[in-house]
Amino acid sequence: MANAAPVRESMLPGGDHPVIITVSSEGEFTYSPTHVRARKGDTVTFDALGKPFEVVFKNHSPGKRLYLAKNRHNLDDRTAARLTIEDHVPNGIYQYAAAVFDEDRGRVYLDSGCGDIGVES
Repeated sequence: MANAAPVRESMLPGGDHPVIITVSSEGEFTYSPTHVRARKGDTVTFDALGKPFEVVFKNHSPGKRLYLAKNRHNLDDRTAARLTIEDHVPNGIYQYAAAVFDEDRGRVYLDSGCGDIGVES
């Protein structure tokens, strides 16, 4: 029986928290980190290493945007998939789902059991 991979967690004290999304050739998603610990006013920036993608928060977003995406038209825009944690959002866990388009394979991969952002004061 293989050991489960450790959960990678961002524990930066503030500022920007990058989340890198990768997908294996079998469609297995990896989020680095899987769990982000953020404070109000911090930013979380998603990237899929040059692949078009979309992130959607499942119930509520900790920022003004429910959907974050990069596509062929904005892959170089560093702010396209950046979310600022709003000051008024309640502390809690905000889960998201992700889809990544792999142009080389001509497939869209979807993961609804993704990572999350934990917001605390």
